[in-house]
Amino acid sequence: LRTDGISLITYTPRADVAVPASLERLIYECGGAEETALYVSRVRKGESYYPNDAMLQRIRRGMYVSVVSTPRMMDIIPNAYTTHNYLFSPYSALAYGGLLDYRAVTGESRRSLILAEETPANYSDVMAKALNIKSEELINYIP
Repeated sequence: LRTDGISLITYTPRADVAVPASLERLIYECGGAEETALYVSRVRKGESYYPNDAMLQRIRRGMYVSVVSTPRMMDIIPNAYTTHNYLFSPYSALAYGGLLDYRAVTGESRRSLILAEETPANYSDVMAKALNIKSEELINYIP
């Protein structure tokens, strides 16, 4: 994990973070106080952090990580609308992309629930670009 604060700017600014919020809680649960202190020290110095092997194994048991690119997110939005008649906001499209990756790796096929905290209307410029429409037309896509 790079902790130098450098992050690429995308259409999802809340996801454009170099250091995930509250990551120290996960590190504490999986590695204990000493590992957390090491992590916090590295973050404060802008250094890279590498969990030890035992801690990394504990993290992997309960978590799956996927990186969904901006172009892929922009493909997911119209594809999901065409296929499922559902309009994902950019952040929900990121979550859906991660779910698809998880399913591809694990073979999992149970129903899933993705909770959206905001309407796609809040991202009219991004949504219009993804759907190849004018921003004013987005209201026609939202029930």
